[in-house]
Amino acid sequence: MIRNQKRVGLSRKAKRKLLVPGYWGSLENDELEIIQNALQNNPKLSFAWGFQPVQKSRAPDAIRRVAMWGDPRDREVNTKVIRSSRMRVS
Repeated sequence: MIRNQKRVGLSRKAKRKLLVPGYWGSLENDELEIIQNALQNNPKLSFAWGFQPVQKSRAPDAIRRVAMWGDPRDREVNTKVIRSSRMRVS
């Protein structure tokens, strides 16, 4: 995970904000990988993003939707964003 974080070239503060639902917007592949690893390793973060912590895999499109339209204070919103196929991320 640390190797992947260094590749992106983000500051430590930016990496923390990357993990806030709805903050970052559109994700590059390296940023998506950082979030996937963090969700896999942190059950509380995974739950806050609207996923079940025991899930082994999380759809990249679902992660992208939460990164763009999620709410850092409302897990229910994030869960709805995950399940919504009408929200498209390019």
